[in-house]
Amino acid sequence: MRTLILLVLIPLAAAACGESEPDGARTGWPQPDGDWQLVAGVDVVAEFPITMSIDGEEVTGRAACNSYFANVEVNGSAVSVGQIGQTEMACETPVMAAEAAFLTALTAVTHFRYDNNSLVLESPAGELVFDPVAPVPTADIIGTVWVLDTLIEGDTASTVAGEPANLRLAADGTLQASTGCRPLTG
Repeated sequence: MRTLILLVLIPLAAAACGESEPDGARTGWPQPDGDWQLVAGVDVVAEFPITMSIDGEEVTGRAACNSYFANVEVNGSAVSVGQIGQTEMACETPVMAAEAAFLTALTAVTHFRYDNNSLVLESPAGELVFDPVAPVPTADIIGTVWVLDTLIEGDTASTVAGEPANLRLAADGTLQASTGCRPLTG
């Protein structure tokens, strides 16, 4: 009986040791779901980060100036990004150049791997390296100063210019706010 159990366990142990990962890589190939920010592979303009969120078969994010979206297919370590759609805002030339380089590189991606905590998307032309984005902390509605960063009108989203507008709701039902140039109370 002991011999039979040992003979069954030896092939199982050998099979488990047969596959190896690159140094620094995570074990296996879990889906690269999550929120990521580009740290290498394209020259990024500091005030215009490039982000990527993968959720199952969908990838979205900010490509420096514009928001983008596409389907993504992951099979093991192979990855392919479908046709990319995006908003059509214009930014300064260096920002638009970073965006174009990123979107071109993203459509050429063929594989991914993990390097410690970073996600590396590989293509014949090079690598895009992303660090995970920390989750946005939650805050109480009451007592928090809320800052306006995007205006949405119908299907159009616009960033705001100048001093940011803000709003603070108090526990007694009052509010304090600013339009960016004029204070409000109520």
